[in-house]
Amino acid sequence: MSVKNLRNPLPMLTSDCIADILYQLKNDRTTLYSCLLTNRLFCRLVVPLLWSRPFEHIISGKKAATSIIHSYLSCLTLDERQMLSKKLKHWFPPFPTPLFDYPKYLRAFDSRNFRQTVQKWWAVPFDNVQSLKRVIDGIELFSNVLLSHTYGLGLLKLEQEYNNYFDEEGNLICSFPDFASYVRANQVLHNLRKFELTYWIEIASNNVTEEKIIVLLNKVIESSTVIKQIAINIPCLLETQPIVPLLCKLVNRQHNLEELEFDGRWDSSISNTLCLSVHSHLKYLRINNLSTITELLPILNTLTCLETLVLWKPQVNDDFSKINADTLPPIFIKKLLIYEIGPDRKILDNFVGLLLRSANRNLKIFSLQECITPKLCKVLVEYCRNLTHLSTLVNTVDLSSLCTTLRYLPSIEHLIIVQTCSSSSRQRSWMTSNSCGITRHSWETKSLKNLASSFPPCLKYLGMCINFSVTQLKILLQNIDIPICMMEFYNFGGEMMMDKTLELHFLRLMAEYAGRNPGFCVLGLPENPEAWHDADFWKMAKDSIPVIKKSELLYYPIYNGMINPGYC
Repeated sequence: MSVKNLRNPLPMLTSDCIADILYQLKNDRTTLYSCLLTNRLFCRLVVPLLWSRPFEHIISGKKAATSIIHSYLSCLTLDERQMLSKKLKHWFPPFPTPLFDYPKYLRAFDSRNFRQTVQKWWAVPFDNVQSLKRVIDGIELFSNVLLSHTYGLGLLKLEQEYNNYFDEEGNLICSFPDFASYVRANQVLHNLRKFELTYWIEIASNNVTEEKIIVLLNKVIESSTVIKQIAINIPCLLETQPIVPLLCKLVNRQHNLEELEFDGRWDSSISNTLCLSVHSHLKYLRINNLSTITELLPILNTLTCLETLVLWKPQVNDDFSKINADTLPPIFIKKLLIYEIGPDRKILDNFVGLLLRSANRNLKIFSLQECITPKLCKVLVEYCRNLTHLSTLVNTVDLSSLCTTLRYLPSIEHLIIVQTCSSSSRQRSWMTSNSCGITRHSWETKSLKNLASSFPPCLKYLGMCINFSVTQLKILLQNIDIPICMMEFYNFGGEMMMDKTLELHFLRLMAEYAGRNPGFCVLGLPENPEAWHDADFWKMAKDSIPVIKKSELLYYPIYNGMINPGYC
C-alpha cells in the first residue's frame, strides 16, 4: 500500500451501522463495557444494551446488587424515594444526578432474579412470617415503582418464590407485580414478545394470589397482541377455575404466537382447549407432564406449521390396546424431543412409537432421553427414514438393534450415543459424569466393530458418552470408514482420563485418525487433562486437527445444532 493511500482518511461508519454492530454484542457484556468510554456516541449506544436485561441472570454479590439498585433509585423522583424508604424502613444515601434514565432501558424483567438482587442489597434477614412478609411486600412495592418507569418490556418472567410461609388467613406469602396499579401498564406491556408465568403451589388454595394472577392476565390480554413465546407452568389447574378461560384468551389474542409451553397435568379438556386456541402458525410446543395423547393428536394435526414438539416427563395413562394407529391423523413436526419418560418399555414402544408413526417421513430430528428399544428401532426404519439427527441412550443388550437401524437411515448427519448400564436402569447420574454412580459395562470388540460399520455415509457429527478403554477406542476408530467431520466426547473423563499415559494415547489415536481422514476438522473434548498442555503432543494434534475445543457438558442426549459448515 502506498504512502499516499495511507494518508487518506478512513471511511466513517454511520451511527446506525455502529449501533447494529454493538447490538450483535448484546450478550458479550465484557466487550460492551470496554466500548463504554470510547466516545460519547459509543456510550450513548452501549448503555441501553447494558441496562436492557440487568436481571437476566442471578446477581452473585452484594456489591453488584447494590450498584444496580442504587442506579435505579437515583432515577426515581424524590417523592418515590421517600415513599420507598419509609415503606422499606431503609435509609437511602443521597444520590448524584444520574447520567442516564436507566429504568427506561429495561426490556426484560425476571421477578425471581429481581427478588434475589433486592434481597442481596437490602440484606434483611427473614426467619419468620412477619419478617418474610415485610421483605415480600417491599420487593413487590419496589417492582411496582420500577416497572412504572419502563418504556416497554420485551420479556416478562414471573415466578412465585418457593416457601412454606402462609399468613393468618392461610394464603401463601408471595409477590407478584400489581399491574392494575400502573398508570402506564398498557405501554409497558404493549411490545411484549415473551411471557412466562410459573407458580408452584395450587392456585385453588390461595385466593389472594389467584386474584393477582387474574388481574395480571387481564392486563396482558388487554395490552399485548404480539407475544411470540408463552410459557405457563402452573400445576393441577381445574376446568372450573376462572384463570383457565383467561389463559385460552391470552393465547388466542396473539397474532403471531410461535412458541407455547404448558403443564399437561391439567384436566385434558384444558390442554385441548388451550391448543385449540392456538393459531395455525405455532412452531414450537412443549408440554410438561403430559397425561394423555389420544385427544391431543387430532389437535396436533391442525397445527400445520408446528416444527418442534417437546415432551417433558410424560406420564401417559392411555389404553393403547384401544388405539388403532392406522386411523390416527398425521402430525407435521420435524423435531421430536422426549425427556425423562422412564424405562417402562410398554410406554416407550406404544407412546413414542405412536408419535413416530404419526410424524412419519416429516420427522428430521429425534431425541430420546431413555434407552431406545428394538421396537422403536423398527418404527424408525419403517416410518422415519428421512431422519437426519438422532440422539439416544443405548445399552449393551439393544446396541445391535441400533446398529441395524442406522444402516437403514441413510440421511443421518448428526448422531449422539449415550451408553447406559442396562435397559432397566432408573438412574440419571449419567448427566454429570461416569464417576457419579453409573457402572457402564465396556462394549465387546465385536459390538464396537458393528457400531463403527453401521454409521451412515452422510454422518458428519458423532457425539459419544461411552466408557472407552484406549484399546476399544482404537478399534472403533480403525473401523470407521466414513469421512466424519466432527467428533465430541462427553463426560468420559471419570475413568478413561485419570492416568496421564492414557491421555497421551488418546491424543495420539485421534491425531492418527485425523491423518487417515483429511475431512476430520473438529475434536470436542471434556475437562482439560494434563496431556493437552504437553507441547509436543499438542502440536502433533493441532497439525492434524484444525479445531480442538472443549465439549459442553451433556445433560441430555439432544440435538445441539448443525455442525458449523465453516469447519468443513
